[in-house]
Amino acid sequence: MKRSLFVLAATFMMMLVSVPAVWAAGPVTPIMDLEPAGFLISPDIDGLEFRRSSGFVTEVEEMEGDGSWTPTIRAGIGFNADVVTFDLTGGFSGVYNSAFSGYMVRGEFGTLFEFGQMVRFGPHVGIVRMDLDYEGDADVDLSSETGYLVGMRLTAGRTIHFIANFDYLGMEKMDVEGRNGWVANDDRLDMSGVLVTMGVRLRF
Repeated sequence: MKRSLFVLAATFMMMLVSVPAVWAAGPVTPIMDLEPAGFLISPDIDGLEFRRSSGFVTEVEEMEGDGSWTPTIRAGIGFNADVVTFDLTGGFSGVYNSAFSGYMVRGEFGTLFEFGQMVRFGPHVGIVRMDLDYEGDADVDLSSETGYLVGMRLTAGRTIHFIANFDYLGMEKMDVEGRNGWVANDDRLDMSGVLVTMGVRLRF
């Protein structure tokens, strides 16, 4: 909890300090990001196992793999200057893998520096809230948790841009509670990992 609170506080301070530069940057442009190609690699989820014993019969369900599909949609505004753009966006990401389905609510602040007339590149930070449901036969409840992301963003184009994000997602561990006789081999689920999303950005 302390780690996420520190990062969230640092993110808030960064956004607060940047406000004068954002408002002085220039014309405001609505933006929308559509990123169907998204992948989250969470190394700690591989091998999560649920068991339930009844007499001589033991049921076992195991999480295999560490990847999740994370399609993303965001919308917001960009503040444009000659060689730099500041973006404030909010949106959703789905989270789907062989065991879980759910979503992340996310808010982000980013800075893009211009390289030539078509390419922009720069850092961004954000806060997320993740909610997941277990999709197997085991009766399992997962807590919703808060996290942060930090990484780099690349865009290329004019009105319609190719966009790619390369992030680290740091999540508080979710509480895993088995019910109706189901027991997990770990009572905490850590979805932290590397998040990569790609798609198009529309600037109106």
